Amino acid sequence: RQSDGGIQLSQIETERLLSHLVGIELKKRKESNKYSGSFSAVTHFFGYQGRCSLPSDFDASLASSYGYTSAILVSLGLTGYCVSARGLLSDPKDWTPAAIPFAAMLDMKEQSAYGDNTPVIRSSEVDLKGKPYEELLKGLGTWILEDHYSNPG
Repeated sequence: RQSDGGIQLSQIETERLLSHLVGIELKKRKESNKYSGSFSAVTHFFGYQGRCSLPSDFDASLASSYGYTSAILVSLGLTGYCVSARGLLSDPKDWTPAAIPFAAMLDMKEQSAYGDNTPVIRSSEVDLKGKPYEELLKGLGTWILEDHYSNPG
């Protein structure tokens, strides 16, 4: 609590609170035979992402596509997938939704911070000789001196 007795909202872990409340609701539904599944939440702190600018049309379309694809997977009883979309340079109606099994993204790591023989998702390294990195370097000097920020939303 704050010195004035008010609740310090910035200290509330909303992702954990939401997970807790969903767990309570699903327990009630299970007791009334309206739900028979299991629930094991994995939370993520969105921090600054939660306070960023408004989403662009692209952001909103992509989020909608991911949500719709996820809902279809769940309705078919398919879990353990990461949704994706292909053809993002075209109009959203022409995008191709996809679902990738998380297991397909895993590698076994002999030793990790989580123990021996732990499945981990491979990380991708930046190709320091690739075109995207070259483009970054081209603009770097200018970006240090000038403000090129824009809000696409």
